Amino acid sequence: MKSIVKTIYKKEKMNPTNYRPIALLTSFSKVFEKASYIRVTEHLNTNYLLVRIQFGFRKGTTTEDAIFKLVNEILKALNNKILAGCIFCDLEKAFDLVNHDILLSKLSYYGISGKAKSFIKSYLQNIDIKEFSLLTHFLTQTVSK
Repeated sequence: MKSIVKTIYKKEKMNPTNYRPIALLTSFSKVFEKASYIRVTEHLNTNYLLVRIQFGFRKGTTTEDAIFKLVNEILKALNNKILAGCIFCDLEKAFDLVNHDILLSKLSYYGISGKAKSFIKSYLQNIDIKEFSLLTHFLTQTVSK
């Protein structure tokens, strides 16, 4: 799969590690990727493979839902005189750290096999630049956890 690659910066322009490659895909690639994304999310949702309290990167959930859940749990703990604590982690450049072999193993674990898994494996291994598109982004944020 060939694509035109542009770079954008995330923070200060003078630091080269803050630049991210963005691949401009063909229309066919975008449609094919979107169809694959829909199939994977349908499989995960239909088979209840994602926990209900995962709010990120899921249709029908928002950051407000996550905040409401957090505040509600803290208030319940305080009302029951239970110590409440919270840790927030921001994994900078998290997409760069995803191990594709582990991701593919998780796909098998969650019942994605055969041609679907072969397609995703081929996509991850043969793309000229590992751009973090809709499908890749979803997979790394949901399945690899």
